[in-house]
Amino acid sequence: MISRDIKRIKKQIKPINCNRISRDIRSDSRDMEKLKEKIRLSDVARLAGVSRSAAGKVLNGCSGDIRVGADTRKRIEDAARRLNYRTNMAAAMLAGRESNLIGVIADTQTYFRNRQLLQEIEQVAHKYHYRMIVSFMHDNIPDIQISCNAMQRYGVCGIICLAHDYPQFRKEVEKVFRDTENIIFLEKPHFNTSAWVGTSILKALTKLFGKLKQSGRKKIALVHGSTLYSSESTLVEEYRKALVANDYEFYPELLGCFPQGCTDCEACEFVIENMIKKEKPDALYVDDATFALCIQSRLQYESWRIPEALLLAGGNGDPLFSHAMPPIISLNPHYELLAEALVQAIVQKKFDTPQIIESTFDFEEEWSSGT
Repeated sequence: MISRDIKRIKKQIKPINCNRISRDIRSDSRDMEKLKEKIRLSDVARLAGVSRSAAGKVLNGCSGDIRVGADTRKRIEDAARRLNYRTNMAAAMLAGRESNLIGVIADTQTYFRNRQLLQEIEQVAHKYHYRMIVSFMHDNIPDIQISCNAMQRYGVCGIICLAHDYPQFRKEVEKVFRDTENIIFLEKPHFNTSAWVGTSILKALTKLFGKLKQSGRKKIALVHGSTLYSSESTLVEEYRKALVANDYEFYPELLGCFPQGCTDCEACEFVIENMIKKEKPDALYVDDATFALCIQSRLQYESWRIPEALLLAGGNGDPLFSHAMPPIISLNPHYELLAEALVQAIVQKKFDTPQIIESTFDFEEEWSSGT
């Protein structure tokens, strides 16, 4: 009885048509794609309860005098996410609209300074409702050219260049950037342009050296990289001026230049053996925290009394300075002001007025307590 029922049920079961299921899945997938394609800016505006112009201002970066508040902007962005709306950047560019993208070219081998600056640029860009496209490279001119071309194809409003100080490729760098529009440089490039935001530590360094003099320090040394780089030659020159401003004599023997083509530890060892131990300065300025900590820990290992025998000071604002034992004081480079100036140049399209951002020395309390 049971066996007959099983046979009858088997006859009633129809075989599964796998080909039909596959066709159905592909059809459903195409329907979903068509559904995505049908999502228009007007759909987002309707769901958010705003005008199409307001939605376009937020999502497509359209220009105009429309002002969108923070709550309205959030509703529009939430509606776009719910509907899976995708901006058609190519169509926007063909329509003559400007994107809300900012390109940034950065160097892969820079230390804390550019990493911190990238964070600040991102925050400032977000404040003005812009997004970033970042490209990393190091002294590779073809890569820089490719990145510039790609950013322009994406319709960026402008490019912030943090990577251009390559003395061995000066002609090539100038050729890449000479005809690039809407670009702003961090630090003055070697070729003729007004589109740059520079930095200076002269005032802060002069104040720092004045405090060192008051505390009885007589020999202030400097550690730096190759002066073939504009940034390093500027550092040496501002160091010299800060000394003179405090009636110190400038002695070339107190300049410790890192050798090229070696590791960070090897570079620090070279400076210790060839300048610090020979000249015995009682104060040392090292801009970068990694090198400062390496030098300080190596000297402490050899029983140098820090900071009594040698006081170290830094300049790039890295939090590592405060974690050294004892802590190393640092100038304040004001990365937030640098980022504001760079982004503002693009947002306001002001590429004809160079700016200088001054570092500050903000350690009055530590010095008064006998650091």
